[in-house]
Amino acid sequence: MNSPAHIPTSPMPFMISYCKNHLNFYFKFNLVLVKFTQDLPPCEEKMNPVFPEYFSVTDRTQREKIFIKLQTSSSGYETVSHLRQLRYQQHKPFEDRFIHAILQLLYLADSFVPAHRSEKALKEIQIAEEKLALPQYHLASDLEKEFFLLEYENSIRLFSQLSLKDDHYSRGLFGFYRLSDSQIKNKLTNDLQKAFQTAPRLVHHEELFLPLAGLAHQVCEKAP
Repeated sequence: MNSPAHIPTSPMPFMISYCKNHLNFYFKFNLVLVKFTQDLPPCEEKMNPVFPEYFSVTDRTQREKIFIKLQTSSSGYETVSHLRQLRYQQHKPFEDRFIHAILQLLYLADSFVPAHRSEKALKEIQIAEEKLALPQYHLASDLEKEFFLLEYENSIRLFSQLSLKDDHYSRGLFGFYRLSDSQIKNKLTNDLQKAFQTAPRLVHHEELFLPLAGLAHQVCEKAP
């Protein structure tokens, strides 16, 4: 994901391009920026053109194209950021941090991992959608529920394509340069078990969330 040529109106493009090799610093810095921007007025005039277009189509492929456009435009970054800020306020503290970490990991992966949707990935997404039980998240509106589901789906799709053992850059990105494949697997498995114990409602499918929940949990432990 490339940041706009001009100075971005949202911190996300800058952080992705500048902090991608410093995961711990990236998350701490972003938490500060999110807190700093929480009181900014919502970008209503920029939200309106984007989401009616998204909800006007039912085809999943077309929705994905609109979602990509949303993320890669300057106004789209502001819209995404504002929706996240609204959603953060509606979760218990750990759930808030857990979801925050998952969404940030999604953006991090989206910067480096090509998105290829396979038949297996589609089936995994269907299973996850059935088990997600959106009402339990107490999201305020159908718009937020739909947007959360879309991000959740994209996180599954992207992380299903992320192979730590075959990607030297990903090893470095996630701090695994000095770990063997078995050590990585054991570490993520242990972190996933912790995540299950701490927030069982947020983790339903072990195969899908092995890298996602484990890494998100590590970030949550470091969050203030």
